[in-house]
Amino acid sequence: MMKLFAFTLIPFLAFQTQLAFANSLHQSTLVEEQNGKRVSYSHFQSHEPSEYRATTLYSQISKKKYDEFQQTLDSLSIIEQSLVPSEDDYVLKIDQDKYNERLQWAIRFISGLKVTETQIKEGITLSQKKGTLYRQRLEQYSEATAAKMRPDRYTVFLTHTTTGTPSIAIQWPGYCRPDTMPERSDVLVNNVTVKMKVSCDSEHLMTTVPESPKALQQLKESFSRETWVTMKFPQKKDEVKFWTVNFQESWDALTR
Repeated sequence: MMKLFAFTLIPFLAFQTQLAFANSLHQSTLVEEQNGKRVSYSHFQSHEPSEYRATTLYSQISKKKYDEFQQTLDSLSIIEQSLVPSEDDYVLKIDQDKYNERLQWAIRFISGLKVTETQIKEGITLSQKKGTLYRQRLEQYSEATAAKMRPDRYTVFLTHTTTGTPSIAIQWPGYCRPDTMPERSDVLVNNVTVKMKVSCDSEHLMTTVPESPKALQQLKESFSRETWVTMKFPQKKDEVKFWTVNFQESWDALTR
């Protein structure tokens, strides 16, 4: 749970625009392409009994490239699960219903094995040494692919201060020194200036919280009146957008 100390934060453990809607009518995530980069939005949801969050994720790659990387990760996961150790060796066998050309490409690319579709489905035997090495390469390639997909995370928290007062905190990645004292800053919220305090934690995550009850009220009004709220943070060139669906319900639940 995120706790606010006065107005500082415990370090948190860490449209050329066309929305790609989820199949459900009650989707909690929306995805768009913004300036050639993938952006996803999650509206306010409960994460702990007394904490609610809305999150925006800004990727450094396009939606198309992100989807390609995700397909690669899915393929690597299937291969890793299908690479089974036996008494003296490893057997790699892909079930018919799981096979696709991307799997065959991944096996050839990572292992160097010139295998055919038939061989993959019937099963390939690898020595203990080669099987162990191949599993290590799968893990390394998965980690490298996931790192390319890792987005910058911006999160709005509805939580309580240590005195039990409901409040709002916004956290984002930045370049800061943990030993600096919280500083005051003007944050533009839908083009309205809101007085905030900014602090930095040991993971170089920056957090801003309302400087006063008036500032808190300004945030609440923005989040409750608009479906989308844009914010301009210190050290950030571009505005960040949050999807505010469920804000009022979440705030009401927090303050009961």
